[in-house]
Amino acid sequence: MSSTAEALTAEQRCEVSEQWVDSDSNSQPQPEQSAMRRDEAKKSAATIIVDAVLDEQNKSVELWHTEEGSCHMSLLYEDGHAVHFPMKAKATRQYLQRLYHQQTGNAASPAAITTALATLEGYALEGPQYPVHVRIAALGDAIYVDLLDATWEAIRITAEGWEIIKEPPVKFLRPRGLKPLPRPEVGGSLEELKPLLNISDRETWLLVKGWLIGALSPHGPYAILAIAGEQGSAKTWLEKTLKSIIDPSTLPTRGPPRSTDDLMTSANANHILSYDNLSRIKPWLSDNLCNLATGGGISKRELYSDMDETIIRVCRPIILNGIEDIVTRQDLLDRSIYISMPRIPEEKRRPEAELIAKFEQLHPMILGALLDSAVTGLQRKGSMSSAGLPRMADFAKYVMAALGDEGPEFLQAYKADKDRVVRDSLEGDPVVSALLEFIDLKQGEWSGTATELLGLLNAVSGYAYKRQPPGWPRAPNALSGILRRLAPALPRIGLVIEFSRDESIQSRVISIMRVAAV
Repeated sequence: MSSTAEALTAEQRCEVSEQWVDSDSNSQPQPEQSAMRRDEAKKSAATIIVDAVLDEQNKSVELWHTEEGSCHMSLLYEDGHAVHFPMKAKATRQYLQRLYHQQTGNAASPAAITTALATLEGYALEGPQYPVHVRIAALGDAIYVDLLDATWEAIRITAEGWEIIKEPPVKFLRPRGLKPLPRPEVGGSLEELKPLLNISDRETWLLVKGWLIGALSPHGPYAILAIAGEQGSAKTWLEKTLKSIIDPSTLPTRGPPRSTDDLMTSANANHILSYDNLSRIKPWLSDNLCNLATGGGISKRELYSDMDETIIRVCRPIILNGIEDIVTRQDLLDRSIYISMPRIPEEKRRPEAELIAKFEQLHPMILGALLDSAVTGLQRKGSMSSAGLPRMADFAKYVMAALGDEGPEFLQAYKADKDRVVRDSLEGDPVVSALLEFIDLKQGEWSGTATELLGLLNAVSGYAYKRQPPGWPRAPNALSGILRRLAPALPRIGLVIEFSRDESIQSRVISIMRVAAV
C-alpha cells in the first residue's frame, strides 16, 4: 500500500483512534463547568448588580433603613469616612451603573437599575435601623455638625467644649446644594454679627440671637422666625445671613412651596428652611409648618399606591419673610418669633458685595462663638427652672441656658413679643371683632350651637347682607374650627370659649364668657 494509513497496522490504528478520542474529550467542558457557564450567561443585569452589592456588604457597603422605612446605602472607604445615600437618590443609581460596568464592561439599562434597587431595598429593610440627619445631629449628650467639606469631618459639641473630629458616629446625608461650613475659630463673639444687620433695638437683637442659638439645637422644637418689613429693610439679607451661619446653601432663600411635595423635599435637603417674599400662608402650609417646627412630621400618599404613605418625621428651624404680616393663624403665631424691620435710609445703605465680603471674613469667628453658646447651653440646661415658661418651653429653656446672663432678658422679650403679636392678630380678625361686639350685647355671657352663633354674628356684623371678608366662616362647622384655633389666645383680650355637648338637644354647645384680660 502506498498511503500512510494503509501502512498502519491494526494495532497502530487503534492507538491513533484512542488519542483522538482522548484529545476531544479533554477539550470539552465537564458537566459541572457547563452548568456554571450557562447559569452565568442566564443572569440578568439586575441580578449581577444585586450580587455585586451583596458581595461588598459588610466590607465596603451597608444597607439599612430609617424608622419611617426609608431605605439607604452607605459606602465605606479605606480612609475611614462613609458616604450615605437614600436608595432613591440619583447618586445611588450612578454608583450601581459604575459597579455594573466594572463587573461586565457594559452599561446597565435604566430598567435593570430600577429592578436592582427594588431588590436591594428589600435587603435594606432587613438590615439595621438608624436615624438619618442633615447638617445637625445628636447622639447621647453630644451635638454633631457636619462641615460638609472634602475632609468628611464634623464638629462635636459637648458640655466640656467643642472639637473637630473624623468619622462622626452618626449618618449624615449631603443633599445637593448644601455648601461647606468654614473651620470655626475661637475668640469670636455673636455681637460681631449685629453691625451687618439692620437691627438697632436691643429687644429685636435678643430675639434674633436667641433664634440663631436655638437653631443649632439638634432636637427642637424650633421657633419660626417671621420677618416683616417694607422694601429696602434688608429682611432678605437677614434671612440669608442667619441661614448661612449654620446651613449655607447655593440657594439660601426660595419662594413659598406650592405643595406638600415641595415642602417635604426642602425639609429633607436642608437643616434650615427659609422662604422669601411670602404674601400669604395658606391653611395647609400653615399646618405643615407648625408640624415641621415641632417635629410632628408630615406625610403624603405615595405615587401609584392607594395604601402607602411617604412620611418624614423631622424638626426644622424655619424663617419666613414678607412685606405684610404673613403669619395670621393662631397655632402658627404661637410658634413664631415676629420681628419688624425698618426701612434703611438711603445714606446708610451698603453694597451687598461689601456685606458678603465682611460676613465671609467674620464667619469662622461667629460660628465659633455660636458653638461656645451651645456648650454653655448643654452645661446649664439641666439646671434651668421650667417655671413661667411660655409655649415652646423647650426652645425657650435651651436658649435661656445658652445665653447665660442674658437668658432672663431674652425670656422677657420673647414673652412680650408673643403677647404683642397675638393681641395684634386678634384685633385684626373679623371673627374676633364680631365676637367682642356680640358678647357685649349679651352682657358678657352666651351659650348655644354653632348654627345659632353664626347667624347671630352675621346679623351683628352685617355680613348677612354685605360681602364677607376673607376667612369669614360660611358654615357652622367652619366657625367651630376657627373658634377652637382661637380659644387658647382669646383670654389675652378677655374672652373665654368652652365646648361641650348637650345630650338633651343632641348637639355640641359653645359657651362664651367675658373675663378679665390675662
